[in-house]
Amino acid sequence: MSPTPPSSLFNPLSRLFGSDSNRFGVDPDQISALSDTWRSQGNAVGGIGFDALTVDGEGSRVITALRATGKPALAATESISDRLISMAVALEAFSATSETQDASVAHVFDLMTDR
Repeated sequence: MSPTPPSSLFNPLSRLFGSDSNRFGVDPDQISALSDTWRSQGNAVGGIGFDALTVDGEGSRVITALRATGKPALAATESISDRLISMAVALEAFSATSETQDASVAHVFDLMTDR
């Protein structure tokens, strides 16, 4: 009597993709956590205040320099904030689409396991 071959020989998908719960490597919980982090960090960056750079006074080079930094700093943080939040939104859309596609494709592959 010959030894029984491992079940992975009869199910090449399990060899390639691992367990059914993580077949294509898309973990919705990880994607959600990453999206939440990007959104949170985007809000944190967007909330940085530059009121201290609004300086009243006359004539000094230091005061002129401080006045000059406020608007560019605000523009930079707004840009970074917007980008992080946009990345979170895009990742959420990717997650929803990939979960649907993952289930659909996995079903097609599951139908082929008997062949």
